[in-house]
Amino acid sequence: MHADAGGFTMFLIFVAVVGGMIALGWFMAEQRKKAMREAAQRLGMTYAERDDSLVGAIADFAVYSRGGRSQSARNALQSRKPPLTFSIFDYHYTTGHGKNSHSHSLTVAHFACDGLNLPKFKLSPENFLYAIGEALGFHDIDFPDQPEFSKECRLVGPDEGAIRRLFSDSVIGWFRREPGVCAEGDGRELVVYRQNRTVRPDDVAAFAGSALELFRALAGQAKTLGQMTAGGASV
Repeated sequence: MHADAGGFTMFLIFVAVVGGMIALGWFMAEQRKKAMREAAQRLGMTYAERDDSLVGAIADFAVYSRGGRSQSARNALQSRKPPLTFSIFDYHYTTGHGKNSHSHSLTVAHFACDGLNLPKFKLSPENFLYAIGEALGFHDIDFPDQPEFSKECRLVGPDEGAIRRLFSDSVIGWFRREPGVCAEGDGRELVVYRQNRTVRPDDVAAFAGSALELFRALAGQAKTLGQMTAGGASV
């Protein structure tokens, strides 16, 4: 009898703990929605609780391929000022199955600019695995006159010459000031994010301003190199 009572008590405790965790998760999600909506108003951007069209917008980038399933774009802020569409959103996805499933989220800035034609590239922080890859012959693009940048960042892409010309001193300087940031470019699009990190609502304005600074540095260099048509030159 006592064993049954003890087992029932443990069951109630388990239910209470799980219920509390679910309630806390819901509360934090609601608080983030509210704060992100307010951030959108301050920045003069539109807000949507969910806009999964933005998942499709990043489908050709490596950041999308991280997502195993249940991908969604939430707390989406957006500004449309032709030729540029600028979006910030929380990218959610799940990996694994059953007891081994894990939920992930990170904040992504996405730019789409008509007339822009960036060479395809991916930049991410250097890490131990990349060092092993280089030892095995998988080399990235290094800049001899920028040794610290080359040490801190892994830059890859199919057209090395075009990427080298795009990464001017001002572009490289931006990445030196923003360690840990990932960026991917291809044609009219650019994405900026930090791996597995969501931006605090209070920091959204700074994140937006910093991402815009990178976009303008890249777009300015692209214009200089003739990688931007007249339609995008007004950005």
